[in-house]
Amino acid sequence: MERARKRASVREIDSATWGLKPAWAKPGGPAPINARLESVATNGLFRNAFAQRRCIVPMNGYYEWEQTANGKQPHYIHGPENILAAAGLYELKKVDDEWTLSFTIITREAADASGEVHDRMPVFLTPDVWDTWTEPLKIDDSKEKDGLVAMLDRSSLTVAGTITTYPVSKRVNNVRDTSVPKDDATLIEPITV
Repeated sequence: MERARKRASVREIDSATWGLKPAWAKPGGPAPINARLESVATNGLFRNAFAQRRCIVPMNGYYEWEQTANGKQPHYIHGPENILAAAGLYELKKVDDEWTLSFTIITREAADASGEVHDRMPVFLTPDVWDTWTEPLKIDDSKEKDGLVAMLDRSSLTVAGTITTYPVSKRVNNVRDTSVPKDDATLIEPITV
């Protein structure tokens, strides 16, 4: 018998800290920024969030670094659209009477242009699976979890085929240089190396 899944749900946009901190995590414990698609449904650190706290992490693109003879060369990786939707997990934790929100991004073996630079990539979602991915009801059934992992795999392979990469200025590497605003558009302009 198919369980009833329809109920009013509210989806919100909120800011969060990158690095998953479950409610049960001890202070100073691990706060992983990535969760592997291959084990996200079964790994104890991510299993509960995968079952009921799934989110979308929007991004314009992201950077990966390639080790070269002249040091690390940053590459900007992006899709043809303005926004990429990465599959994420989130956790809520009460700290000193305040609720904190943290997240992690699910990654997979690179199947896109970033594979030339890095061996892993975020799991990206096509718009047709956003509602399924963010469905707020808890998934307990292992077949449902396997189906969700398979959906992520298919969706991310579709998006991966549209992603491109190119080298960008090494100014991206210098987080201490406050003269370059982090939203400076020249940081994502292609360069010749």
